[in-house]
Amino acid sequence: MHYTTWSLLLSILPALAFPFATDVHDVPQDKIDLAIPEDFETESTFTVPAIPNPNFRRDGFLELKKAYHKYQRHFSYLVIPPGLLNYTTSNYTTSEDLLRRGARTGSSAAVPVGQDIMYLAPVYIGNQKFNLNFDTGSSDLWVFSNKLPKSLQTQRKKLGGTLYTPAANIKPVKGFTWGSSYVDGSTASGVVVVDKVKIGGITVAKQAVGMTSKVSRNLEYFNGDGILGLAFSILNSVAPTKQKTWFENALPQLKAKVFTANLNRLAVGSYDWGYINPKYSKRIGWAKLRTSSGWWHVDAAGGIKVNGKSATDRRSYNLGAVLDTGSSLLLLPDPLVKLYYAKVPKARYIPEAGAWVYPCTSDSLQSFGNPSALPFIYGDVFFKANFGVFDFGNRRFGFSQK
Repeated sequence: MHYTTWSLLLSILPALAFPFATDVHDVPQDKIDLAIPEDFETESTFTVPAIPNPNFRRDGFLELKKAYHKYQRHFSYLVIPPGLLNYTTSNYTTSEDLLRRGARTGSSAAVPVGQDIMYLAPVYIGNQKFNLNFDTGSSDLWVFSNKLPKSLQTQRKKLGGTLYTPAANIKPVKGFTWGSSYVDGSTASGVVVVDKVKIGGITVAKQAVGMTSKVSRNLEYFNGDGILGLAFSILNSVAPTKQKTWFENALPQLKAKVFTANLNRLAVGSYDWGYINPKYSKRIGWAKLRTSSGWWHVDAAGGIKVNGKSATDRRSYNLGAVLDTGSSLLLLPDPLVKLYYAKVPKARYIPEAGAWVYPCTSDSLQSFGNPSALPFIYGDVFFKANFGVFDFGNRRFGFSQK
């Protein structure tokens, strides 16, 4: 049986279609808002550095499996190729066509670790420091906490992680809970507290924070201390009332309602807040956000560039593209992937894994595939090739090729 695939393209610039995008509607807020920014008078800008982690080893098949799990929550008809369902790092390691492996960059005061391929940034909650994953594909802020079973608390400490232990005056908000699922199908849930959260020079005095009391087995060895969601709050999982993200609550303190992602491979990068780096500000292409799906979601065209030459697929891709720093891959529809691999010597398709591989001696960069019935997913590899601008104030996304 043939399965459509997803693609990770490090050397290709996907085409964003600007003319047909529409504004995102204002994100509705419910009656109960737990958050209050600390200082409405300050107009700040700041940078959080992204530092490479030389110890990380890439596993493209595992990341493809994670991406399927993440978006299966939103697209129930998505079928995971059977070869990926039980994939472990040993499945394809003997193939001469195995994807090239190498060190990956970390993020936002950042260290990506293990097989997670994520960027970790320093965030202060209460009086504690945590290393969190900045994820533009989700909207919850949660941390591992002292609400976990004792055995898991001990395990987290052995891994070098920090457990959130709120001050005596910080109590769970009565009746409020949260629950999220993430890239590899893992889940986390628990109670909600309100505490001060600081990133860079800005503090939100009262931010809704999810304390984990339960995590699935595959999250027990999660290398970060938690996740900070940067999508729109319509995706927030707090019940009975959705809560604003840290970024939404920090907006009154920022000079401009933007943040940018500038991730580099084997070099320091950054997340910038409240401003756009002048190096890129005059050559940014803009795409208006689509409807209020909650994602950073834009239109996408069927075009790519390979070594400076354009290749076009005349098909229509109505589901657009999602900008997702919480995913490691760049996922494109199958026809576009085939356009690319037609130019890669000895590249071949593995049906059972739903993926393409190529000889390690090839100079080409790696790619997987993407079901055509899904939006394109622009993950971290996109942000290593492009400077990305998340413009909340104007409901648009911008990028400039590096």
